[in-house]
Amino acid sequence: MIEVQRLSTPKALSEAVERVRRYARPPEFYPLVVVPYLPEARLAEFESAGVSGIDLCGNGVVVVPNELLVYRTGCPNRFRSEDEIKNVFRGNSSLAA
Repeated sequence: MIEVQRLSTPKALSEAVERVRRYARPPEFYPLVVVPYLPEARLAEFESAGVSGIDLCGNGVVVVPNELLVYRTGCPNRFRSEDEIKNVFRGNSSLAA
């Protein structure tokens, strides 16, 4: 079962992990999340959740319980997102003490 995400934000990754775990049916279908970049901390979270995750930079963890564990890290982020904040005065960003 594969979930492909366009964003690598913590919230997007958490939601992707939950969705893919809900539909995965081991031993036939194992969960896998594909994103543009996975930092090392997120790879450890994926491993502990029992979900495989790979990125487009060459980092990843592949988990098949009691059979296989592949862990690769160290490749830099080639998909940096430096978008400006939209709607600066909307939501929590407009609060002042």
